[in-house]
This record gives sequence, structure tokens and C-alpha cells, in this order.
Amino acid sequence: MILNNDIQYSASDGISIFTSGSGLPHKIQDNKIHFNGNINEQNYGIKVYRSLVEMQNNYIYGSRYGLACLDYSEESLIGNSNANNPSETQRIINNTQNQVYSFPNSFPFRFKWNAIYNDFGNDPLVYFDCPYIPSIPFLDVSNNYWGNNFIPENDLYPYLAYIYLPLWDLGEGGLKSIQDDESLFYQAQQDLADSNYASAKGKFKQIITEYPESNYLKPSVKELVALEEIYNNNFASLKAYLTSMPNLHSNDDINKFSEYFENWCDIKNEDYENAIDWFENVIENSDTPEDSIFAVIDIGYTYSLMDTLNNRFTGKYPELKPLSRTKYIENREILIDKLFHLNADSYIEKPNENEHSIYDVEILPIFGDVNLNIKFSLQITSHISIELYNLLGQKITNVFDGYLFPGTQSFKMNTQSLKRGIYIISINSNSIEVYRNKVLIVNN
Repeated sequence: MILNNDIQYSASDGISIFTSGSGLPHKIQDNKIHFNGNINEQNYGIKVYRSLVEMQNNYIYGSRYGLACLDYSEESLIGNSNANNPSETQRIINNTQNQVYSFPNSFPFRFKWNAIYNDFGNDPLVYFDCPYIPSIPFLDVSNNYWGNNFIPENDLYPYLAYIYLPLWDLGEGGLKSIQDDESLFYQAQQDLADSNYASAKGKFKQIITEYPESNYLKPSVKELVALEEIYNNNFASLKAYLTSMPNLHSNDDINKFSEYFENWCDIKNEDYENAIDWFENVIENSDTPEDSIFAVIDIGYTYSLMDTLNNRFTGKYPELKPLSRTKYIENREILIDKLFHLNADSYIEKPNENEHSIYDVEILPIFGDVNLNIKFSLQITSHISIELYNLLGQKITNVFDGYLFPGTQSFKMNTQSLKRGIYIISINSNSIEVYRNKVLIVNN
């Protein structure tokens, strides 16, 4: 529990929680978290990475991002439903960029009675880093206070993903009615608090069985994995359960989610070789660079666990094995910071969107050719730099750096000296990154 602290002017993040939480989530309550990190760099009031967190009545302001939710983390953001003004409830306000930034499968599953606003900026208040535009809303942020200048189309990104009505007018007490699945989830968490682990486990499984469309299905899976560590500790059995449940494999999204936690069961069961193979498959075949980067971070974590057991196994990407725990943490933070450049604004595919537009980007490794072929169209004369990075975020080379005129541009980069593996191509226009994606380089 992190309770009643004034956390300010730290060199980096206010609070950072990484791969943590067994049983009950970490409680972060009644803290004042402000002006942490260098404002010109990436910094976060609270950063949560694959952990379980419950936040109540905190006051978070003055960082670049208020709350960052990463890599299958679970967050509950609950304020005071009886507040008459913002100072009486949980506030995430006046952070310079986004107040809440989340990646898929990490968005807060409870998000009620908070004050979320920014008096000084125009960036979205809540940013969901989604690789596609949703066809129906599915992120519930209803019953929150958004300040006096709330424009949903601008303040919630992407707008179509959110259920934001009804708004919460302070002093009205908030909407307190809950559905059966939510009630069952609350009961399960209370069982956890009372150490009634078998009852809690049964209720989480009941949600998975009886409420396949519930917003509490994914949190129930996360809770089961966390609970297993303190009750039974039989991750082989838990993996078999997750694998066998039809409701956890009914579509691509929930199947991907379940497979992730099935793989973490392998890690907990010390089946590291299978777990590393799974992460390597994600790195090679994921749909987004974000998924690949998360997999690089998680594979490094897995190697660090293996080191404590003197397990010297190395997968097919030995460069992803950290030299030390300290080096792993350093690389992890670099990669997390890079994730926040991989948002929707970094993929500019159509002309006329802004003055930095490039479009029709093609990155083509050709089998049997040692050259990587890079082609794109440029709208206006611009200073362009093309850079190649490895998956640890380290720059390998500058492919090009100079001014280009409008029209189609083509470049060839000789890859003969590079090791086989996944790399990241970054294209910058007038010092602003406008394209980033991964490429597989295979050399005989």
C-alpha cells in the first residue's frame, strides 16, 4: 500500500510499478504526486507495467503523463462519488500531455467519479493507443468529471472507443447501481481480502463462464493468475484451464489475451524455453511494433529470472538477453519511452494531414537481396532522416539525413553486415517522427 505521501520533484517517475501484484492489487491512495521528472523528457506521475493496481483519491499533476497503463496491467480508478468539488475526489489534472495513457488490454476496467481535465493544453485527456478505429464503443469512462471545456471528440482518443455518458456533475452523488457481473467481481475481491481464496477463485471462474461479454472477464483472468501465486501455485493446472475455456478463445482479441497469460503460466512454472519461444514468435509476427516492443521487454525479464537459476538457455535472438539486471532495467525504460512515440500521430499515411506528411511508405526486404528497399512519397520539401534501430532501441545506422523535394523517394540500405533479426525503421520529417515500423532482416 502506498498511502498519504507527497511525491514531488523526483528525477524520473512519481511511482513506477513493474510486474507486481499477487492476490489483492496494490493500493495507491490519498497521495499527492506532482512535478516529477524532466518536463522535456518522458515522465509519468504513475506508471504501471503488468501489475494490479487500485487507485483512490490521489492528486496527480504536473508530469508529462498522469497515469500510464502498459502491457496487460490492471487498474481501478475510483474517486469519491459524493464529492461537491474536484478537490474532494481523485484528480488527474494539468499534466502537460495526456492525463491517462493506455495500451490495449491495460485500460482501467473501473474508471468512475474522477476529475480528469487540463486547463493548459489541447492534447486528449485520455489516450487509448489502439492500432485500429473501433466500430463500437467499449471503454467505459462514464460518470467522471471532465472540467468546463470538455469536447469528447477532442478529449477522448479515439473518440469512437468510449462510453462517456452520463457525465458526472459534482455534487449529484454519482451513479451507484451495478450489474450482476460487477457485483460478483466485487464479492470475489472481498473474498480475497478475507483470505477466502477458494471462494474468490470460484467467483472469478463464474464470471468467465457466465459473462463472456463482460468488461470483467479480462480482469477475472488477471486476478486468477495473480491469485494462483498465493493459492495452490499450480500454474500447469491454471494454464490447462485457460486453454480449455471456450469463452477465452471465442475471437482473435480474447484469444490473444488468453494466450499471453497462458505463456505467463509457463514462466511461473519455470518452462522458460517455451515462454521465450512464444515471445520470439510475437516479435516476428505481431501486427504492431508495440506488441513487439512489449515482447522484447518481457523476454528480457524472463532471461533475468533464468539467471537467478543459472539457466543459460538462449533463444534465437541472443542480443535480447540482457548482460545484467541493471542493463535490463536501463533498456526497459528506454523501450517504454519509445512506446509513447508509437501513437496514431506517428503513422501518417495520407497527404494533407499536416505539413510533415509522408505517405505510401514501403519497406521491402527482398529474399536473396542484401539491400533493404525503402520507398515513400513526400508532400513538401523537408529535412528527412531515416534511421535503423535494433529492438533494444539502440540506433544502428543513419540510412539518410538531408533535404528532399516533393515526390517519390527511394533508398537502398545494404544489410550484409547486420545480424539476422527484427529491426525498427524510423522516418523523421523536420525533426518530427512521422513513420515507424518493424522489418525482418534475414541474411544467409
